[in-house]
Amino acid sequence: MKNLELPLCMKTPGSGALGALCVGILACTSAPVSANEPAHCAWMTEAIGIPQSNMDERPGDFHEVPICHDRFLLRHNNLTKTPDWVIERLTADLVTGTNTRPKVKFQPEPNISDDNVRADDEAYLRSQYARGHQAASADFKSDEQLMKNTFIFSNAVPQEGSGFNSSIWSQFENRVQKLAQVRGEIYVITGPVYQDPKGKDIVFSEAQNPCGREIRLPDLERDMVCGGLNKSTPNLKCDGHGVAIPAGLYKIIYDPAMNRINAYVMPNVDHPNKKERGGLSTENYLNTWRISVRNLEDRVGYTFFPDFDRHRSHALLESCPASMIR
Repeated sequence: MKNLELPLCMKTPGSGALGALCVGILACTSAPVSANEPAHCAWMTEAIGIPQSNMDERPGDFHEVPICHDRFLLRHNNLTKTPDWVIERLTADLVTGTNTRPKVKFQPEPNISDDNVRADDEAYLRSQYARGHQAASADFKSDEQLMKNTFIFSNAVPQEGSGFNSSIWSQFENRVQKLAQVRGEIYVITGPVYQDPKGKDIVFSEAQNPCGREIRLPDLERDMVCGGLNKSTPNLKCDGHGVAIPAGLYKIIYDPAMNRINAYVMPNVDHPNKKERGGLSTENYLNTWRISVRNLEDRVGYTFFPDFDRHRSHALLESCPASMIR
């Protein structure tokens, strides 16, 4: 990704940490505080806490300014114009229903007042990248309006389309929904792994990964999406004004009753279909992209599950527990 100059941060008098405003970086809200108060979403994170920054060098700011929506909580990065993470607390009732994908378009994030730091449809149009949901619309099949609410650009990243977004990633989301139905309640955290600023592949070595496999997120030809001339001619130069294309996507699943966590990270490329991967099942293919939470934290710059006792949760966060995806 290109190195962009970060603007200055300001703090409103007497507002405390949650009142911090950073022009061009933080999620500056135009809505009333009550409509976007993180405490309003506290029920979504009461067992896990809100992810905390754990490094000094990464795209975006270093303050926790989440944006609270009805059924998901996200942290918007105004530099990349994508979410750093999106949290859902899924229940069997929430994911179960007969509603189908609504025929609506993605909309800009209403809680961000500055058009210069939020994504819009022009950036994705003719870019050859899909608008990749982080909190999936189908996670809320019980309520058509909740499904519609996911079509917001703060809940999306540029994602490879037919070979990722609408294939293996969609199948992954379906397995997560089935898990919520079987287990009754799970927490899900989804987000992007940003490209290396030096243009290098991101590698989780076999020796580093307790799940026993090397995972490689290749550097991509493009850093950003910013529209295109036509469907076959995307704009290749965005001059730092587009939406950042991530090297990969991660998903963390936590079952509080079982006290088990599974973490996955997948490259943002076209993935082979079942025939191309020699008949390997969806579940087994997904397992090849498993990683520990700690490995992921070191890369993305956040401490997930900050309310956990890190010493007592060592095995939970640094090992490779049996997969819950079936």
